[in-house]
Amino acid sequence: DPRLENGMYGHQFLALEGKAFRDVFGEEAEFPSSPASVRDCQAVCLELGTLKSVVARPLPHRYWGREEAKRQLYDFMLSDSCGRV
Repeated sequence: DPRLENGMYGHQFLALEGKAFRDVFGEEAEFPSSPASVRDCQAVCLELGTLKSVVARPLPHRYWGREEAKRQLYDFMLSDSCGRV
C-alpha cells in the first residue's frame, strides 16, 4: 500500500525472522521468503514497552494476515487494533 511508510503515526516496521518470527506468529506460521506484495505477509502491532515475557503472545485482535486480506493493512493500522498502539 503506497500510503504506508515506516514511522507513520509512530509505528516502526520490523521484519522478524527465525525464533522471533516463530515466537510471535507460531510454529506453524509460514515465513514469506520473497513476498510479492504486502498481502503475502503477516503483521502484528506490539506496544512499545511490552514486557519481554509476554511480547511473543499478542492478543488476537493485534494480528493482520491472509485471513484479513479483504481489510487493507492501512485500515488495520488506523483501527482500534493497532492505531492506538
